[in-house]
Amino acid sequence: MIKEELKNVIVLTLGKRYSRTILKHLETVDIKNEDGNSFSTESIRLIVCGIRENKEVERAIIELVSKEHDEVQELKKLANSTIEKIKNN
Repeated sequence: MIKEELKNVIVLTLGKRYSRTILKHLETVDIKNEDGNSFSTESIRLIVCGIRENKEVERAIIELVSKEHDEVQELKKLANSTIEKIKNN
């Protein structure tokens, strides 16, 4: 179950409108609800808020947040490296 601290990290990383981003990721990794359909944005919100538990979806969300964080860090390094190259020339 997602706790408040993790929810805050999800919102910080994916933004306040995180549901659509998570839904796209779940479709990419082919995770569906019990009926075999895509999850609703409301279901995603309930899972992220810790009201509803779904370990498979929670794991996918955590993997997505980790991936997004890594990409942001890599982009920051690239930006800093580029700035230093330009400054030194």
